[in-house]
Amino acid sequence: MHYVEVIQAYDEFFAKLHVLLEAEQPTGYDLIVMGYPEWLPLMMANDYLIPLDHSQLPNFAANAASKYQDPPYDPGNQFSIPYMSGITGIGYDPELTGREITSVMDLFDPAFEGKVGMFGDTEDMPNLTLLGMGVEPSESTEDDWQAAADMLTKQRDDGIVRQYFGQNYVNALTSGNVALTMAWSADVLQLQMGGFPNLKFVVPDEGAMLWTDSLCIPKFAEHPLDALTFMDFIYRPDVAAMIVGWIQNVSPVPISQDVLRQEGNPVAESPLVFPTAEMYSRLHGYRVLTPVGAADVGSALPADLPELTRR
Repeated sequence: MHYVEVIQAYDEFFAKLHVLLEAEQPTGYDLIVMGYPEWLPLMMANDYLIPLDHSQLPNFAANAASKYQDPPYDPGNQFSIPYMSGITGIGYDPELTGREITSVMDLFDPAFEGKVGMFGDTEDMPNLTLLGMGVEPSESTEDDWQAAADMLTKQRDDGIVRQYFGQNYVNALTSGNVALTMAWSADVLQLQMGGFPNLKFVVPDEGAMLWTDSLCIPKFAEHPLDALTFMDFIYRPDVAAMIVGWIQNVSPVPISQDVLRQEGNPVAESPLVFPTAEMYSRLHGYRVLTPVGAADVGSALPADLPELTRR
């Protein structure tokens, strides 16, 4: 097996696959990981994936959490099974905020002017904002998105946002350049375990977003059965435990928690890796936008929201 970290950004990776698959040529990959809410649905909409033979996936059937079986973005797991999930919520330094952070709307509080970090995307940023507005993201309308865009525009114009981030928000949080920021659960957990125990991650009262990176097989793959075998292999509890112990994202294999406990791994006791039922009840799915073209999913968004993220 040859494992290569080739995906630096999903948009670039998709563009590469798009050219090859439209020409009905192999991508060179037997197994890929694509993300929900945007890229996996786009691959499915363009008929770029091979349907999975679930008779070859007994470990998935036996060990996957019910939340990850038959997801709304891929009914029946016809084309994908989860690799890892994660939570998009809020990371903060209580010494800088001066109080606990409990609400999405804390990101819009003028008290934190110039000290708030936001993601610069059209997925996590608007969907988390919708939660703060009391809107269920998966059922949101165009009017809801416009209202979210208006709120985000005001947040920016009022000087509350220090910066729109990608992965580099971690440095801003650890250096104190921001007091609170949109954050991914695994990042903050790794910081806590790596020398920044003062930092906190919160699932706000209104809830947080649960994203999923999924394994799938591109069309024209040379070894699809080998890909299926590997997909099922990582749903063995011992293998799933090894992976989550390293990555520290949300595991789709809950029984792997027992393996980690037996090993004395502190990750086993983190609700950011193994959410409680109560926490799962506050984790929401995204609004899956209908792709309007093979490489034009963004055009389904309100016109001024992408413009906001480019500033």
